[in-house]
Amino acid sequence: MRGLLRRLWPQLELFTPAERDVQGRWAFTRAWAGSPHLKRARRELDAVRDHFPELDDVTVRVGLTKRRNVLGLASLGATPMIWIRPRRIHRCAIAHELVHLLQARKLVPGGEKTCDLHTLARSPAVIDVAPFYLKVPARFHDGSREQRVAPEAAAVLHVLALDALAGRSARSAIHAFEARAKATLFEVR
Repeated sequence: MRGLLRRLWPQLELFTPAERDVQGRWAFTRAWAGSPHLKRARRELDAVRDHFPELDDVTVRVGLTKRRNVLGLASLGATPMIWIRPRRIHRCAIAHELVHLLQARKLVPGGEKTCDLHTLARSPAVIDVAPFYLKVPARFHDGSREQRVAPEAAAVLHVLALDALAGRSARSAIHAFEARAKATLFEVR
């Protein structure tokens, strides 16, 4: 992880927060304060954060990444911080990074696939694109570059994730989810 951060360091805004929101949920970096995407980012961040009551007492610093191939990152250090891409803000990416913060607090088992599974289990409202690490059949998304997920497909993925997590270890839950998703007859309209 440190090697990744060293490589990405020039692309991330890591300086002191420039703006703190009214509720104390977010502290935006200076780069976000000048971004024309701040209003939309705050709206999407708030919509996702409502599904994370474990973070109610935490102010999360929000930075932006300028790398085209990075939609989001999370700091697993002492200060909770996420970085998101200003032009491609996806609720699923935000939720994924917030689950990483829960992993740092030892509230969710570690791993990227586990993170995706817990993201899907949060709520269908945070599933706007296909998960990034789990294998999800193409019939659940629209086939576009962003792999958008329709609300009906999000509801099915959410139920599959909840079922997979029920009474299973992280590894077996991942296998159960991928197998059930593959076997589920569903088609995007």
